[in-house]
Amino acid sequence: MINKRFLKHILLFLIAFFISNVWVKVQYDKVNNHIIYNLRYISDNIYRFAIRQFNSNYIDREYIGGSVILLNGGNNKIKDLDEDFNELFNDLNNNEMVESSLWEVAIIYPEYIYVKPWRDENKKIMTKFKQGYFNHIVELESLIYEVKPNLSVFETIVIDGPYIENKTNIDLYSFYFPLYLDRKLTSIMLIDLKSNFVDKFIFDYNKNNFAYFQVDNSNLRKTLFDIVAMKSIKDEYSSIIRKPYIYLILMNIIIYFVALYFNYLGIKIIDYVKLIYLDELTGFYNRKKYLSMKRDLLINTLLVIDIDHFKKINDSYGHAIGDNVIKEVCLRIRKTMRNSDIAIRWGGEEFVIIFYGLTNLVDLERKLDEIISIINSELIDGIAVTVSIGAVISEKTIPLGHAFNHADSALYSSKKTGRNKYTICDVE
Repeated sequence: MINKRFLKHILLFLIAFFISNVWVKVQYDKVNNHIIYNLRYISDNIYRFAIRQFNSNYIDREYIGGSVILLNGGNNKIKDLDEDFNELFNDLNNNEMVESSLWEVAIIYPEYIYVKPWRDENKKIMTKFKQGYFNHIVELESLIYEVKPNLSVFETIVIDGPYIENKTNIDLYSFYFPLYLDRKLTSIMLIDLKSNFVDKFIFDYNKNNFAYFQVDNSNLRKTLFDIVAMKSIKDEYSSIIRKPYIYLILMNIIIYFVALYFNYLGIKIIDYVKLIYLDELTGFYNRKKYLSMKRDLLINTLLVIDIDHFKKINDSYGHAIGDNVIKEVCLRIRKTMRNSDIAIRWGGEEFVIIFYGLTNLVDLERKLDEIISIINSELIDGIAVTVSIGAVISEKTIPLGHAFNHADSALYSSKKTGRNKYTICDVE
């Protein structure tokens, strides 16, 4: 036969396994949704900016070392994008996936570039190509000059990296968003991110959510492209997060031991409650503690049960046998009770039973016959033990004290008329 303690541990382990699986699944879906939301939000920012820059006016502006680099001796006619470009930069900086990993943002035209933040090396890097920086990017990344009708703009995005940038030696990913007007390439949005931006995001997520996810770097660039270029959130993609098996095992162990602790704590609390409110010998309620909780209790049916000639049993066989008699009588009475019924040790060998919802006299008589019969069914330590019972029943609820007085009077009648019997007082 399987040990109950062993079964309890199996049950706790299964509960821990279920909870840990649900917890990890919820966290896994949550972190993936965060990744999708933040990466797609980058695309949304870019294409909102694209609409504004297409509709912006041209202004005269000379290069003065600000956020604009003029290329190839071009004229000073440039798009008036300062406000929109700054807004885009701030939006990207507030993206929790990007934040401190944002290295550079640039909108590249054939004759000039908006770039932020400004670094002195920007001009050296972006003005050194004879064919122009715009054409250099187009050739280097194989960007499409003219989009065919069957190709969406999302599919023209290019992600390059990780690579180490010349001059700065910073490890970067570059996101290129070609911007088209009438399906023809007019400008390129470039976003440079430090190559560890995903690791940093996952590290922060783990710290704030008690998680232990890791980045799957096996095909990270393609996965980043699949997410950034998603036409719909329903599109399929591979997660950039590894299945957290170690985390799952760790959570399972933690939850299992937490469950063990609370199980142990629950047992101790129950034992403590029993110690305070229950009689140690019988397992019935302690009279004083029960009355302190239920002083104003209203009831329909109450029994007062007394073990016949108990003093004689104690005197003849000793207190140890007397205690065994009390314990066994209470065990037998308990077998006749429902879970909703209340048993109280009222005195040494006197007990009170409260039957909730029992208002039918025939049902009460059947219950009393059952109690008398089960007490008489077997000897207790070789002794023929009987009980006398006084009962009260009322269709309307009456106070506990009032009910006890009636039942106690009925008990007196049972004892005076022969014992090993019951007397019922029907209160109208």
